[in-house]
Amino acid sequence: MMQIAEIIRSYLGWCPNKMITPVMKEAPWRETESRSVPTQGTYMNDELIVDYGSTGISLPFFIGGIIAGLIGIFVTVFTLIVPVVFLSLLAAIIWCGLIFSVAIVIFYQDLKKASLEITREAFIIRRVLHRPVVIRKDTIASMEVRYNVPPVPFRLQKVLFLFVIPVSSAVVILGETLQFASGEIAASLFFQRLSFDIGIAMLVLALYYHSRVRMQYPEILIVTTTTKKLAGIYGKNPEEIEGILVKSA
Repeated sequence: MMQIAEIIRSYLGWCPNKMITPVMKEAPWRETESRSVPTQGTYMNDELIVDYGSTGISLPFFIGGIIAGLIGIFVTVFTLIVPVVFLSLLAAIIWCGLIFSVAIVIFYQDLKKASLEITREAFIIRRVLHRPVVIRKDTIASMEVRYNVPPVPFRLQKVLFLFVIPVSSAVVILGETLQFASGEIAASLFFQRLSFDIGIAMLVLALYYHSRVRMQYPEILIVTTTTKKLAGIYGKNPEEIEGILVKSA
């Protein structure tokens, strides 16, 4: 479930791409101008949004995405074609449950945010429903502060997520309701389709919220490691976090 949610994030564009996002400031590790570190030697911030993953789509994620897509296509076709009511209903429950679960996971993770702890030797990322990520200072290749420019313009996302998709879904649901009322489709098929439509609507809203909370921050701190991992840190003052990371080394 977590892997599917991460795949959706990767296609949504969770971390800006260099080709489309202007770079404000980039410097190799230990070469950035820094600020003072907290006297206790540890920096804590639990009001951040942190995305972490590979700089490209890894092979397991790629395979997982293909498998998830094939399962979705199979279950959808199976639900619409197979005449056996019980098996068709079971397939619909599995598919709708998957959609609901992914939507809830994405929304809950963004709602709870993440925490960042910086020590002398490493910095630790703690995110809900994830294991803590410990990145040692000697594995950091570079850091940079970028303008937070989404891969898809936010205004276009608003039109799609808040108008086009909801209106289309409402038209589809209305048509299916009229078919059910006139007796053209069975009750079991109607409720299967209704559950699917509601699940898609929830997923769309979760993806919109996922993008909206990140757009609150005009800048983003990108930390790239020597192991080809990338952390995107959204916060009120990413330059301060960058300076503390350097100073605490």
